[in-house]
Amino acid sequence: LEEIEVEIAKTKNKIKETLKEKKKLTLNSVRFDTNSSELLPDSLPVLNTISDFLKENPNFKIKITGHTDLTGDTSLNKVLSMERAESVKNYLNTKGIDKTRMI
Repeated sequence: LEEIEVEIAKTKNKIKETLKEKKKLTLNSVRFDTNSSELLPDSLPVLNTISDFLKENPNFKIKITGHTDLTGDTSLNKVLSMERAESVKNYLNTKGIDKTRMI
């Protein structure tokens, strides 16, 4: 249990470090079911870390992009990617992050 807590703390610190450096941050742990834009519960801890960072840095803005796999219709996947990014934006908004801070 202690080892897991340490690993979670390291991950949170790495996310915050990357954001502070204004680097691109790819979060593979933000997940969705196939053909869905509904966030899976195991995505929430990393999004909560992002939310905490944004609360600690009120002038910071982020750009959110979504993606899908290569299966299926390209135009439908493009819509799904945008819906997934919007789901992340909406979740962060429920945590108190103003939507104007998220592109």
